[in-house]
Amino acid sequence: KECDSKDFFENPKALAKALETDWEFMLSEGRLRKLITPEGDDWRAEYDVVKDALRDEYALLARAFDSYCAYSDREGAAAFCMQDNAFQRMCQDCHFVAKKGDAAGFTSVGKLQQIFVEVNVESDQAADLAEVNEDRALMRFEFLEVILRLAVLRREPVALAALKKRMKEV
Repeated sequence: KECDSKDFFENPKALAKALETDWEFMLSEGRLRKLITPEGDDWRAEYDVVKDALRDEYALLARAFDSYCAYSDREGAAAFCMQDNAFQRMCQDCHFVAKKGDAAGFTSVGKLQQIFVEVNVESDQAADLAEVNEDRALMRFEFLEVILRLAVLRREPVALAALKKRMKEV
């Protein structure tokens, strides 16, 4: 067996399983709840909205992540993480940075770097995940959190009904 999908490309079943795994890792970090819901709100009421928004675009996001991981010259496990230079390249390619005459940009290089660092922090250094999580690179579940943070940043305040639309804009 070469891969979970038993196919040249990832099939929908393998992608659904990967999303579930990434979602569980995002939840285990504890930052997602604070990002999506203000204090006191019911997390479960919004859980499905955010996950559905990710599910709709997950195949594209996973391919984009893999593509930008290939920019690295790292070998071994680090080759499957998005290094800082690849992250900056993605932000440039997607026109996230506001520049003169560029209506698409909506943030600064400094804010993007702050998001990279915030998402890359490992909350439980003793956990098994911390051993395989590169210190200066994004794993796929961290990349998804970056996308969610950018969707929130794109249009504040957050209206969860519009989150799916915002993710497509990002």
